[in-house]
Amino acid sequence: MICGDDTGLCKRVADVDGRVVARWGEQAAGAAVHRLCARGPLACCGRHDGSVDAFELLADSTATPRLVHAYAGDGRAQVSGLALVGDARLLVADVAGRLEVMRAPGARDVSAHGDAAAARVEMGAHTAQVRVDVSGAHAASGGRDNELRVWDLDTLVVSWKARNVPEDSVRLDVPVWHADLAFAPRGAHVLATASGLVEQRLRGEVRLYDVRAQRRPVMRAIAPLGDVALSALALSPDATCAYIGTAKGGLGQLDLRRAGALLGSLKGAGGAITAVEVTPDGSRVFSASLDRHVRVHAARSRALIRASYVKQRVCALALLLGDGDEAARADGGEEMGERGGEAEQGARDGERRARRDARDADSAAVAHILGGLARASDGLAGDETHARAEDARAGEAAAAARARPRAKRGRAAEAGALAHGADAPMALRSRGAKDRANGGGDDDAAARPAERAPSGRARRAGSEAAAAGKATRTRGALKEGAYAQF
Repeated sequence: MICGDDTGLCKRVADVDGRVVARWGEQAAGAAVHRLCARGPLACCGRHDGSVDAFELLADSTATPRLVHAYAGDGRAQVSGLALVGDARLLVADVAGRLEVMRAPGARDVSAHGDAAAARVEMGAHTAQVRVDVSGAHAASGGRDNELRVWDLDTLVVSWKARNVPEDSVRLDVPVWHADLAFAPRGAHVLATASGLVEQRLRGEVRLYDVRAQRRPVMRAIAPLGDVALSALALSPDATCAYIGTAKGGLGQLDLRRAGALLGSLKGAGGAITAVEVTPDGSRVFSASLDRHVRVHAARSRALIRASYVKQRVCALALLLGDGDEAARADGGEEMGERGGEAEQGARDGERRARRDARDADSAAVAHILGGLARASDGLAGDETHARAEDARAGEAAAAARARPRAKRGRAAEAGALAHGADAPMALRSRGAKDRANGGGDDDAAARPAERAPSGRARRAGSEAAAAGKATRTRGALKEGAYAQF
């Protein structure tokens, strides 16, 4: 893998440990590397001033590549598109919209043709990106206020042009800004674009086009990572997933089979994503960021395998697949790193599950405690009701106890009366009635002789009855006091 930074340096990063093993170029104003491409042993870098340098990568990855040819800017603006087409052509495009197809540099024939361009065409201003399909027969271009087009590289004629999406809800045109685009790796008829920030509208979205079907997109995923501009895009080899980077450091994986649904985020970046690349086998995702790191993620688990610090802000990225690095990655420590990343991701998932289980257990414990408190409250309410019922029964018993001594006293008095004689009371009542009938009063009653005193047996019975009544009253009072305590 090679990367280019904003100072003009190109660096080669080792596949196994992520160290920078070689660097070349000169740091100068206007020499920032904005585009990189590689094919076999040849690599090219396009700079801010429009110049292009071609290098030959040596077998020894730690050796400095050899400069093959330097293409002067020749009035070109910042390079926005760079691709090696086959073994004979080099495609160069700038932000001003000029597309040039030149002969590819070589050690034997570069002096024969020099910097002469084989063909040149204008694509329109503000061209942000130019990509070539896998066959090398077509190129796609797009940018700010520059609609997506597909060019035939043999004739340099537009073979297809996209049509903007319908007006929005307030009948305003939706701005056009294709910040990045990509061909499906296995066909030239499927294109995906990522839109940037247009004026003050945070409307980053991913669009999927089918050249054979229609001019408008067949799928739109609006703001898949929130209200932020998208800056980079790459497709998986089977074109089922899209990897998108944002201007705020976000990196996400979208499922194009489900209308661009977000599958997850590839975390770690702290600056704007400037480039995203996917390996041909689809197992790893490389990303470059302005936080001076190049990161490698596992495509399936989205776990971070490694992050390489390269000291300068990275603006461009290219994978080296033709010099044996792919086999080295397949057989070497890269897979171990991926497994380690997946294991780390599994450990993080396990920790999240453990925390979720702990929260569930805490919730269950709290629910159990609340249930116990509710049951205890119900029990206290029941005890209070029971106590009230007991108090009512105790009151009734006390009232009955107070009534029993009175009844006993009445029976004792009646027994005393019987001891004097059963007819005495009646006789006395009869005598009083008779006196009242004859007109006698209290004086007559006082003049009457005193009644006969009760006998000793009657007095003893009366005393016993009084003692029994007193004992009964005492027991009633004691019982009443005992009930009062409860």
